Amino acid sequence: MPRTSQQIGNPDAVLAERPPRTYPLTIRKPMIAAINGAVAGLGLIEALYCDIRMAVPAAKFTTAFARRGLIAEYGIAWLLPRLVGPSKAMDATELATFCSPTSMSVIKQQVQQALDSDFTAAVAHADALMLESFEHPDAVEGVQSYLQRRSPLFAGLEAK
Repeated sequence: MPRTSQQIGNPDAVLAERPPRTYPLTIRKPMIAAINGAVAGLGLIEALYCDIRMAVPAAKFTTAFARRGLIAEYGIAWLLPRLVGPSKAMDATELATFCSPTSMSVIKQQVQQALDSDFTAAVAHADALMLESFEHPDAVEGVQSYLQRRSPLFAGLEAK
């Protein structure tokens, strides 16, 4: 069905047409991911939504959101600790080296809260936090550092 002039350029109308990002979780048949290389960002989330993941030995699984000053999106804070355990989900070396301290603080809270919540609540919470993170200076720095091909210069956490 063709789009109306009111829908063209309207992000809300475009988003309303798409199935939710979590749609793969509703498919009754087993979802299988065949991974032959890097899986990053939304690609990682899509792979995690699958029931079975088969990967070549050289496959790389990585996130990008914390490196960009954002938070754990689309329920990954709920899903990843259940698949690999909380310790591996919070890979300290990667996080301490490349990620926004503010993002890491929020992600740690997300993982801890998600352990005692259901997936739907975790996704809704992540959606709200993601919108907030777009307004944080770390998100601006994360994107600028990526575009300028340099390491990000994130500010430290404020003392409590």
